[in-house]
Amino acid sequence: MAGVLIGCVAAGAAFAGDEHGAATYSDQPIPLQLDQVPDRPKPIVELGAPFLGTGPIPQGIELPTGAVWQPSFILFGTYRTALQTFDAGEESFTERVHRLDLYGNLQLSGTERLLVGIRPLD
Repeated sequence: MAGVLIGCVAAGAAFAGDEHGAATYSDQPIPLQLDQVPDRPKPIVELGAPFLGTGPIPQGIELPTGAVWQPSFILFGTYRTALQTFDAGEESFTERVHRLDLYGNLQLSGTERLLVGIRPLD
């Protein structure tokens, strides 16, 4: 009996049924399919080495203590808005709401960083 592909395509694994109908791993790999994955959105501000970038790693700054800092700063966030109505029987209320979350990530090295988050609109 031929096996039927019923597996997980995103992880690259495939399952097929054996002659008894039990699920087994297939011997045929499935190539990684990235055509459905969107590109990373650009942050508001990105200074220094790009986040998850490719290419050579910058040399950095050596401190008198011997530590090497490779500073970078990323400002990113989310903005949400909605229009909502509430019917309280005799009268109804309509409002437009906003929420802005901003985060600043100052990364000095692979282990030292400062992350600040603010919510100026809520």
